[in-house]
Amino acid sequence: DLRALRGDSGGVLRLAVAPSTCATLIPRALRTFRQQRPTTEVVIVDGLYPSGATLVRSGSVDLFVGSLQPGEAGRDLRVERLCGNPITSRPGHPLSNATSLEALANAEWIFGGPLGWRGSYFVEIFRRRGLPAPRSCIQAESFIALLAIVSESDLMSIMPRRMLEHGPFQFALHALPLRERLELPPIGAISNGASPQTPVARDFVRALRQVAD
Repeated sequence: DLRALRGDSGGVLRLAVAPSTCATLIPRALRTFRQQRPTTEVVIVDGLYPSGATLVRSGSVDLFVGSLQPGEAGRDLRVERLCGNPITSRPGHPLSNATSLEALANAEWIFGGPLGWRGSYFVEIFRRRGLPAPRSCIQAESFIALLAIVSESDLMSIMPRRMLEHGPFQFALHALPLRERLELPPIGAISNGASPQTPVARDFVRALRQVAD
């Protein structure tokens, strides 16, 4: 509204958040944001792809904090990168010290997000390197199930780096030390590129950047 665009205190911030960011970025960013804007009402809804991007495009939310499918970001979406999504295993996994994707050719995987999404771009990453498609028989839209399965099995997956460095899961998960730079979609703050961010949204993005650094 006009008050938000002028930078008036208060107002409403509407967020769509991917489950992975709820356990990492969102709690710490909210703490920082509320120190600056204690009277702003914050509304949070689930934002698994593609619903998060759809909500941004329709104007139903100010920001989606999560990942986009490769090629999804366009002129209608403004994407500000926050952190990466490394390949992840449990500590002590037989392949936890692998330094190349080739070493993971026989690994088994669990993919999160809507059916057919995360697995699809990961298959393409393997294919471009002349490797067989990753073996995956489990797809988890439940992020809690994904965390539990990776931490208690030899299945591998992709997790936000901040989750491996802070919070309750930092000792239950391990980022592989791959030398290769993989084209994995990062976690980002995504807003509608067709309209300016409100001061409230800009302040929250600033808080996200602070906790993501």
